[in-house]
Amino acid sequence: MGDIPSLSAPRALLRDPQVRREWEGKLSTWRTVDRRAVHKAAVAEVLITDVAPIDPALSVAAAQWAGGHPTFRPATNGRPHPLLFVETVRQAAIYLAHQEYGVPPGSHFIFERITASFPEAEPWGPSTEPVSVLVAVRTNLHRVGGRVAGAYIESEAWSMNRRIATCQASYRCLGARAYARIRRAGRSTLRAGPTPDIPAPRHRSARRADGPAGESVSTLEFDPHHPTYFDHPVDHLPGMLLLNAAVEAGMRRLRHPAVDRLEQLDMSFDRFAELDRAVSIVSRPAPSSVGGDSLAVAVEQEGAVVAQAALRFTRSTAPRVSRRPGSAR
Repeated sequence: MGDIPSLSAPRALLRDPQVRREWEGKLSTWRTVDRRAVHKAAVAEVLITDVAPIDPALSVAAAQWAGGHPTFRPATNGRPHPLLFVETVRQAAIYLAHQEYGVPPGSHFIFERITASFPEAEPWGPSTEPVSVLVAVRTNLHRVGGRVAGAYIESEAWSMNRRIATCQASYRCLGARAYARIRRAGRSTLRAGPTPDIPAPRHRSARRADGPAGESVSTLEFDPHHPTYFDHPVDHLPGMLLLNAAVEAGMRRLRHPAVDRLEQLDMSFDRFAELDRAVSIVSRPAPSSVGGDSLAVAVEQEGAVVAQAALRFTRSTAPRVSRRPGSAR
């Protein structure tokens, strides 16, 4: 994976507690932004509640995370699921593109790479209360002929004096015609053969099998009516579904009772994952792994890599909280 260009970091913006308190007073969490501006059909799936630009490149967004999100559940110690942050950044980037940078409705956003770090290690404590979050976002636009063709973004999130996460990401932005062209070209590269049915809805996202040379191989299974991943019509498997599948595969592979926190992720998306083709999740120890807690994960379809991730997990030093009988896993 290549390096994402370094941007002027937004990190200094929210480091001052007084500045965070001022932004908490300025930005609303009483209602969400327009769901159409973040490409969601259901209001319940909108995480962004308010956005305020500071200058042409820097903005602050407010978000609220449900205490019991049905897909991205908090850890047993109350720490929010790390992919809630990634989804918040994704929504903020799309919102800013439409509302601040003139990207017209109907445009398609293709995220090419996402890297994130989750430094907060202290337990939060079990709670069903929603979590209010401030996110500073810096956007470095790439224009072609005056039109926004993509961007690099950098962000940092804070909540209750906790620095939750930092992120860098890149995306391309395409109009409807350009998107249709690349989708036709992508589909034509698939090998000829019978088209399998879309898998039936299941609770578990994947099943595990043994692979060669230290590999663990899972076959991705998904619910095509899942309210988070498929809340609006799509013609490919969403990136958030693939990212979550990679993280879950990593947790299952490590199988260590103290490995309970994703510390870093770096995922690139090389091509679209088609809805009607089987998907394999292949994980193996990363070459630089110390203690076996770093993994390389590939998402493969018909023998080709569609996405790849480097994941690093942390072994907790605190005693794990036992789950109540019947609690979600």
